[in-house]
Amino acid sequence: MVGMPDEVVLRDGTLRLAVSSHGAEPQSLRAPDGTELLWDARAPWKRHAPTLFPIICRVPQDEVTVAGVRHPMPQHGLVRDRDFEVVEVGDDRATYVLSADASSLDHYPYEFRLAISYAVAHGSVTITYDVENKGASDMPYSLGWHPAFRWPLGDDGEHVITFDEREPAPFRRVVDNLLAPEEHRSVVVDRRLVLRRELFDDGAVVMTDVVSRGLEYRGPDGHGLRLEWEGFGGITVWTATPARGDFVCIEPWAGSPAPVDFTGELVDHPG
Repeated sequence: MVGMPDEVVLRDGTLRLAVSSHGAEPQSLRAPDGTELLWDARAPWKRHAPTLFPIICRVPQDEVTVAGVRHPMPQHGLVRDRDFEVVEVGDDRATYVLSADASSLDHYPYEFRLAISYAVAHGSVTITYDVENKGASDMPYSLGWHPAFRWPLGDDGEHVITFDEREPAPFRRVVDNLLAPEEHRSVVVDRRLVLRRELFDDGAVVMTDVVSRGLEYRGPDGHGLRLEWEGFGGITVWTATPARGDFVCIEPWAGSPAPVDFTGELVDHPG
């Protein structure tokens, strides 16, 4: 839409959400008391909350194979560094669209259309993803959201992620952003994952199959947020180490990284 700003600010009288057309990525999320919830994209991780599509993390050799043809694929896919078109915007809602073009087809030979909608109402943000296959063949893809929330949120001290349900299943790690086969004992105890920097010394905590469809992330002074999801089967928790970043990523994933030894076609990608 011609003349639309690069950044749109949405408000509902309590929350303030700023979204850039670059990657359709949220840049800022302020709580009613003015607390900034999103990381400010400084080093060591210069992003806020990108969308991951059509892969999550990496694929071996940074290539996907479709019908026997290899295509280069960037880490976390194509869309986080592309400019979306703003097709709808209002005081409290906006929709961004990215469609396949000649450049994307070199990497991902599918005629996709990805729409990301943001709506702010009643003190909550709703994000809706609409993935459309405009072609004739089946279109395999993974989809994830990679928000970085401030850690600490306010006062330093114990920060906890509390899941709605018990999560006894083991978790996995990534090696060079590929999924390692080893399983590790769950770090969620009585629905609580207590955040400790050393938990991430070996990388992200990849929970590929969670029971919960919601969680709360809170600090010792009560500052925090609630995250709910539909259509996403996994949650990954990560922060940068050893170069400390004052953030924690809590990522809903529909799909998973490619296994370290994966060699097949994209359509056969596990997860």
